[in-house]
Formats: sequence, structure tokens, C-alpha cells
Amino acid sequence: MLLHSCLSEITLCGGIMRNCRWPFSAKALRAAVVTVLAALIIAAQFALAAPAMVASSPPEEAAVQFYRWYMQSLANNQDPLKQSSVQMSAYVEKSLMKELTRRMSRKGLHADYFVQAQEFMDDWPTHIKAVRPTVQGNVASVVVLLGATPDTRRILALTMFREQGDWKISMVRLV
Repeated sequence: MLLHSCLSEITLCGGIMRNCRWPFSAKALRAAVVTVLAALIIAAQFALAAPAMVASSPPEEAAVQFYRWYMQSLANNQDPLKQSSVQMSAYVEKSLMKELTRRMSRKGLHADYFVQAQEFMDDWPTHIKAVRPTVQGNVASVVVLLGATPDTRRILALTMFREQGDWKISMVRLV
């Protein structure tokens, strides 16, 4: 009620506050408005700068995250290429996804591209390690080791590209 009468008085007086009984002084109101505006400006700057300030995970970490998810999907009898295209696109470069989709539609894949094998070993989902990352600008080479023993070990060489701050797999080769 008090605010409404003051606002109508401001409007009637051409924006000049006369005879208005605010519960606080004009100086306190001005300071509060300046503080709120400053806080909004600072918050906006942080929101806009956030993507640049957040460092992307290193390529070897992205590779391990992918293989943990991918191998767990295979262990659960899922086909990540067919059933999880959104998740795949978070880890795999678009051009590779298109190529794999094209291959599957033509003649199918004779082996799993990401493990370079027709079957996987039982210890692969739980024994994943990335070693020797080499980064040159937006391109990285990472070696991924699957398996706990020499008998089950699978060594894969990944080429990864940084795409919008995230490392994505663009090629997998058996070593």
C-alpha cells in the first residue's frame, strides 16, 4: 500500500519523489539498486565466461570414460551404436559416426570398431587404462589398454580431436 502510493506519487510528480514516506532513505535505496545491478552484471559475466573458464578433461580421461561406458553397455548386451546414439555423439566425432552408420547399413560391421574384435573379454569392462597421451593443438593420440592380464590384453591407438572443447574419438586402430 505504501509502495503503491509512492509509485503513483512519483508518476504524478513527473518522477520526483515528494512527500513520499519510504521505510528507508533515498540514499539507502540508491545503494541497494547499485548493489543489485553490480551483482547482476558480475553474474552475467561469469555465466558468459563459464565455458571458456572450464577446462575440458584431458583426452586420456575422455577415452577412459568412453570405454568404461561402452564396455559396460556391451557387457549388458546392448549395442551402443544402435541404441545410444546420443551418448555416442558425446564421445565420437560426427564424421566417424556417419562412416560407421554407412558401413552398418551397407554390409554390417564384421568386428566391433571400438575394440577391433568380434568378441570382448570378460575383464575388459573393469580393466581400462589410457597411457602415453600426445597432444598437438586440437589433435591427440592416446593408447588405451583393455584387460588385466597379458592373455586378455587389447591395445588400441586412438586419434582424438577437440570439438567445441570436448575430446572426441575420430579413429581407433589395433596395436
